[in-house]
Amino acid sequence: MRTVALARVAIIMAAACGPAPASVQTNRTPSEPVPEPLYDPATDKLILTDNFDSYTGTVTGSSSFVSRYPNRRAVDRNDVVVPIENYVSLVSPGRGGSGQALRLAYGNPAIAGSTSTLDGAGDIVVGPEGRLGSVGAWNGTLPEVAGPYTHFLLTMWIRFSPGADPSVSHAGGVKGIMHWYNGGRYQHSPHRARDYGPTFVYPETRWDAGPPRPPNSYTGVKEWQTANGEAPRFSVYNDGNWHRATSEYWATGSGHIGVRWWLDGVLVIDNVDNVGDNHWGADYVYGQPITHWMVFGNFVNATAAQNNPAFTVDFDDWIAWTR
Repeated sequence: MRTVALARVAIIMAAACGPAPASVQTNRTPSEPVPEPLYDPATDKLILTDNFDSYTGTVTGSSSFVSRYPNRRAVDRNDVVVPIENYVSLVSPGRGGSGQALRLAYGNPAIAGSTSTLDGAGDIVVGPEGRLGSVGAWNGTLPEVAGPYTHFLLTMWIRFSPGADPSVSHAGGVKGIMHWYNGGRYQHSPHRARDYGPTFVYPETRWDAGPPRPPNSYTGVKEWQTANGEAPRFSVYNDGNWHRATSEYWATGSGHIGVRWWLDGVLVIDNVDNVGDNHWGADYVYGQPITHWMVFGNFVNATAAQNNPAFTVDFDDWIAWTR
């Protein structure tokens, strides 16, 4: 029910933001940030929606989580593949004080600064891989249209244990939200890596959208929409509360190219039709359509996993659609 309510509120909010939907507002001045896109059942095509309330267990019962998400992986802090239920669970209540949410446990609870007492993983990957390639493949009805998707929109609610930090032991952090395409992925990663000089590590963890992506002052391209033109600080979002993340990807064939990403309704990055020439180094080219998404990825190596304070990350009410 929470997901349905979100969709209804979304229509009202989208209508209040302006005469045209966010997905077509590409010709605008810098003073006019694009409003967060929200699913409209009257015009959009639903790919998948899940509030995690119907599952009887992670792997048990008549309606388990893995029955809908069979392609998954869990790896312990010694780089050994283990059963998914070692580190993935369903917790109650979910967002809004009812239902369930999906919980992933990471890191080593013996390390000072841990924000969770749960034994944590070095790598967890869960999501609808292999389930979106034909109509109805996920649950008999969804997706309404088969992937891959040249225009892909995804909203999810995320909650970190208070003070969680995936990049204490290594600047690389973890992969984060992974938007997969054939042969690769676009990542929204919490880490400290700057990947450019004169220093190559941020003093605090950022929530990045790139491999990683430098500040606007370095690239000369106004991609980051934050006040300082840099990736946002992760400390804004690891407070133990639910936060909304919405991403919109345009790939070759859609008529546009690039990504937009909103956190709690605030546009933090927008390079749609303004991706630059990548003179600063590695970056995404957005040529491939999205096939699926997965969360929340791995530490750089087993040593990083062993030495990082434990934390949890919860997910609820995710919804993906196309236009």
